[in-house]
Amino acid sequence: MDEPLVFTQSDMHEGNFILDRTGRPCLIDFDTVGLLPKSFAVYTVKASGKPFVKSVAEYLPTWTSPNLGSLSKASAILMMLADVTLGTIA
Repeated sequence: MDEPLVFTQSDMHEGNFILDRTGRPCLIDFDTVGLLPKSFAVYTVKASGKPFVKSVAEYLPTWTSPNLGSLSKASAILMMLADVTLGTIA
């Protein structure tokens, strides 16, 4: 069975959202939207240390995924590879 896809917004800052009349956040910037497997979207929100992302996450359903551990390990490897000082002597 394929993992469900979810609608995502990858530019999570306050300028890309407004509040509707009931106080719910609404997306207004569609430049960086897409569909991702649910586990990717869940990991992105749960791993974010940004206060704004955490406040948006309060309005999302509570999702779980068996892939979160694997995504965490892959994220750590990608972060190490993105470090321009990797392998150099300080």
